[in-house]
Amino acid sequence: MLTVFSGFPLGLATLPGDTAPLAARLPLTYEPLLPLTRTVQKAGAVAVGVEWKNRIRVLVAECIPASDPVGRIPRDGWRIAQDTLKGVEGLSLHAVQTLSMDDLREAVSEHSPDLLIISAHGTLVANTAAIVIGDEPHVELGLQHTPPVIVLSACHVAPRGSSAVSIADLLLREGALAVLGSQVPVDVRRNMMLTGRLLTNLADHLINQGRHATLLEVWHHTQTTTDLECVMSSWWLAPEAGAGKAAVEDAGAVLELA
Repeated sequence: MLTVFSGFPLGLATLPGDTAPLAARLPLTYEPLLPLTRTVQKAGAVAVGVEWKNRIRVLVAECIPASDPVGRIPRDGWRIAQDTLKGVEGLSLHAVQTLSMDDLREAVSEHSPDLLIISAHGTLVANTAAIVIGDEPHVELGLQHTPPVIVLSACHVAPRGSSAVSIADLLLREGALAVLGSQVPVDVRRNMMLTGRLLTNLADHLINQGRHATLLEVWHHTQTTTDLECVMSSWWLAPEAGAGKAAVEDAGAVLELA
């Protein structure tokens, strides 16, 4: 694996001879640099780990109104995921509509999730990358108990190279151990497929323990195998030369682990 202490989006770089970004070659994570003193303190502290061996509680917070076309697709996806994974022992998946910050905080307090997925619009305004809950942008959540892992299923909430203040970095300061966020705008259908595959691979981890040692390995497996699905979809929809390569590069750029 590779840990990047930089504002440069190194995971999107394509090495000579490769056809996909570096993030598709090996597990890669970013550590925020600002403020630098906090990063140094974290690097020198004792590593904190969470074991997901027998139970994973997943909460999906749907922050986009159902009247929004972008909000309808994820809702259908969460229902499919719930039906598909309902028989997996140890995995619980709850989807809740949270159109205000109070709704989100109440849902997190009630379910105490190990993994929180926030489905929302992302916004990049005044060099600040935030999520939109209902119709209000937020760059901090202020949860009473921050889940160890948070997935921000939204556009460009963890941009690199622009020195933006991002909700992904700030959630780490709030106590999250890992935050998954997008560096670029994403297609809601591909994003739903990617998130669904992550949940499926987590379920596989519970069923076949020992296949992956860490969540980072599960994510990297999800990321790289989803590339193949994107390639097949691109060739089916647009079989002109180069479509497969473009799909690999696009899928590899979708999400990085913050």
